Amino acid sequence: MEKIFDIAKDSEKSWGVIAQGIDGNFEELSLKVDGTRRITGKDFYNGLYEYGTGIKDSRYNVVCGPLKISVGEKINIVPSGTTKMGARIFDSENLTNATTLKNTIDILSEYEYISEFDGYILFSANDTRGVVISAETCTVSISLVNNLTDKINDKIEKLEEEVSNLDINICCTPFSHVNTTIVNDCQHSDSYELSNGEIDATNKLLWNHSLHINNGNVVFKINPINLVDNVLSLKMMINSIASSEKSVEVKIYNNTESNNYYVYELMRANVNTVYGTWREYTIPSLAYWYKNGNSVNLESIDRISISGVNCDFNVQYVGIKSNRLKKGIVTFTFDDGYKSQALAMKALAERGLSGTIFAIKDTFSYGDDSEYLNLNGFREVVDKYNADIECHGASSFDDMSDDNELATYMQQTKQMLIDNGLGKGDYMAYPNGFHSDRVVNIAKRFFKACRTIQNYIPMETYPPYDLYRIRAYSNIKSSSTDKIKQLIDRSVASGAWLILVYHKIEDGETGMYCSLESLEEVIDYAVNSGIRIMNFKDVFESGVVI
Repeated sequence: MEKIFDIAKDSEKSWGVIAQGIDGNFEELSLKVDGTRRITGKDFYNGLYEYGTGIKDSRYNVVCGPLKISVGEKINIVPSGTTKMGARIFDSENLTNATTLKNTIDILSEYEYISEFDGYILFSANDTRGVVISAETCTVSISLVNNLTDKINDKIEKLEEEVSNLDINICCTPFSHVNTTIVNDCQHSDSYELSNGEIDATNKLLWNHSLHINNGNVVFKINPINLVDNVLSLKMMINSIASSEKSVEVKIYNNTESNNYYVYELMRANVNTVYGTWREYTIPSLAYWYKNGNSVNLESIDRISISGVNCDFNVQYVGIKSNRLKKGIVTFTFDDGYKSQALAMKALAERGLSGTIFAIKDTFSYGDDSEYLNLNGFREVVDKYNADIECHGASSFDDMSDDNELATYMQQTKQMLIDNGLGKGDYMAYPNGFHSDRVVNIAKRFFKACRTIQNYIPMETYPPYDLYRIRAYSNIKSSSTDKIKQLIDRSVASGAWLILVYHKIEDGETGMYCSLESLEEVIDYAVNSGIRIMNFKDVFESGVVI
């Protein structure tokens, strides 16, 4: 019969892991029912067993074991040799404590033993030729089968529960360290410290500590890696950034073309910065903030540097992860629920597409003369244009110092959508993109994922590096059209998720305004580029084809 894991291993990784676990349990049962387990003296340590001291060397005595046994297991013991053999049976792996000894058996010939509990058997004999034991489990009692079946059923129930949870986020599970290929690990038995200089971390390859960089630059010279089919992964802890004018920067380049490089601004100092916590940051290869010289050959990156002026951080490793999204996604989102956003929903629907409006619950009761959509307006864009409505806030959540007040606001926003048939409200955008650790921890109680704004890394990896800090590009105005087209091209080329954040769809000069004409030009460009266009909810729930 084909194994479950063989069926699932080429599919979604989480399913492969689950299938492997199920296979392992059935293999355990199959071994006990159908297989034969033979144990000989050569498999065990030979020596004299004594209470209190355990096994010790002896010329005249031989000890074999311990052999692990299960309740209800039937074992055939076949000794060889000319002298009597003994078996001591314990209910614990502690074989030096007399209280765990439950039975002693003298064995002169072939002997059949059925275990009354999970435990261990220790064999011994006075025979200088050694003891050879054959322990078979060809016959298994019904109680053992039932016991194992119950255990498997319990595990399957737990796995089914995990699967039901995975159904929600099957395509958005954050990357894990397990899937990271470490290209350079800078840990060492003694932590390396650097202030105001540069350190070559190429050969610091042990596993317990990290490089501590204060106002300096760490360089990794590595065997060439391919960042066309992979994303960059960094395990770091940011301790401090002096001011909002400073940032921790990552630079990638080829040693042979050192004047050509990409610079990624990993983190700036603001309310969103996570200090004092180890995090794995993933970066799409073309999500650079700026580049120097010509394009970098992403197929052969052999040098990576991490630096920060007036910044303090630790680095644990540099790695790569397989880019599961071989074709980019673009998502058109609209914050605050301005009335003019109905024009954007109509423009998308006319092209067979759907966008996401992150709505503020307070506007639902506004009158028809308001610049915001009210409840009737939201119902109309859902019914006519298949708009996705999700949750937002009127002002920075950090302005609400009381945790209960903030939790109540989030819960009420979500419930407002549910009660009015506008969706489940499972996703939220932080007001102004601000999200302290406190805000994130409260948001996790109500939402499956949350979107922020982080223009200096304008694209997101897929799955996101953090479901509650999903990166998006904002401040889009009419004059941003060429910039947005470039980001679409870079997302297609690097398999990234580009989330665009618009506000008012009307003429204006600031980042709050983008004309309908400019928006439609970008939508048509995205359609023609071949990138997938999906609303925010559908990226998580419709099942993206990798």
